[in-house]
Amino acid sequence: MNIFKKAFILIIGVTFYSCNKNIYQNTNNSVKLNGWSYRKIAPSIKFYKENFGRFHEGKQCLNILDIDMNDPKIGIKIAYADGKLKKTSDFAKSQNAAIAINGSFFHPKQGGAVCYLKLDGRVITKSRIDLDDNYYINELDSAGIILDDNNLINIIARPDNGWDSLTTTPTILTAGPSLIINGSIQNHQIHSFNSTKFSRTGLGMTRKKHLIIVVADGNSEDSAGLTIAELTEVFAKLDCINAINLDGGGSSTMYIKGFPDNGIVNHPTDRKYYNSLGERSVADAIIISYPELK
Repeated sequence: MNIFKKAFILIIGVTFYSCNKNIYQNTNNSVKLNGWSYRKIAPSIKFYKENFGRFHEGKQCLNILDIDMNDPKIGIKIAYADGKLKKTSDFAKSQNAAIAINGSFFHPKQGGAVCYLKLDGRVITKSRIDLDDNYYINELDSAGIILDDNNLINIIARPDNGWDSLTTTPTILTAGPSLIINGSIQNHQIHSFNSTKFSRTGLGMTRKKHLIIVVADGNSEDSAGLTIAELTEVFAKLDCINAINLDGGGSSTMYIKGFPDNGIVNHPTDRKYYNSLGERSVADAIIISYPELK
């Protein structure tokens, strides 16, 4: 995972939709989900997919989950490989997850997270400010996903006194750049990581407590990927008041239990092929559980 050098099958009944060059029909920048192909995964979980013939100057395939966190059956946690690297789908299966996405940034050679990570009250990793910008820049730690003991999730900006100051918050996974905080679009530094189109994974929250997960395919002539500004715009148009960028490039992975291709519904590109096989091993993953989908 060099974050700067590495820049569907969806079943509805018996109908198959795939992100291929023959079905790119949407030619505007609208990300309102009305009219998209979608499947209801559970009463409170919907999966949307859309192919854009032209979206911010290129073909795009976007994969979006809308999860109503008001449903008490929804569970969420962070899974970590304890210094090792593991595929998102393997994290999902070991946790019997309904849904999983890749988490934050990691060191491809040493293993382990490079951003602040705290699980169940124990600090696993502090931000690796000792690394050069092939592996870490300050904006990659500018926001965090926090979970409390009551299964409540939020996205917050890095506190002025640092992440260690959140002594009563049991679980923190940091990443970045922050995209939207308390309804405010965030500014981003001039850097190739932000301005280059990549596969991207991001997570947002709406005012109505819907968790929005976006995985944009990229690194391919069939889907260009998004810049950080473009990813921010997607979350803003989906009414998110808080949103964060997670690891991207070949790490971007969305898993849904029971779907074909080992549950991988996007096109990871770690092997430089636009299919479900290019899944990269990562340090951590965000796990969504639902009792009826075990």
